[in-house]
Amino acid sequence: MVEYELTVEELRYAYIEYEHICDVEDIRLQIYEYADEGDRYKGAPVEWLEEHIDEIAQLKRRYIDKYNTDWQTAIVDALADYIADNYIDEE
Repeated sequence: MVEYELTVEELRYAYIEYEHICDVEDIRLQIYEYADEGDRYKGAPVEWLEEHIDEIAQLKRRYIDKYNTDWQTAIVDALADYIADNYIDEE
């Protein structure tokens, strides 16, 4: 078996990447758990949210890191703020 040793920078990058994957999954779970029967979450279509899920996850992480927001509040706030700032209802 071959073992690899990561540099400090590689390890840091891997941690950040894994953290982002977890943030995306948290956002996705929130969307699908609370989406209404019309496939909308707080007025925004689930499909639109999926297209922007990376940006929403980054916003969630910013709330946690910069403002020391707990992760559950950060999920809800990131979704609400991203929708309010970026979604334009075209119907």
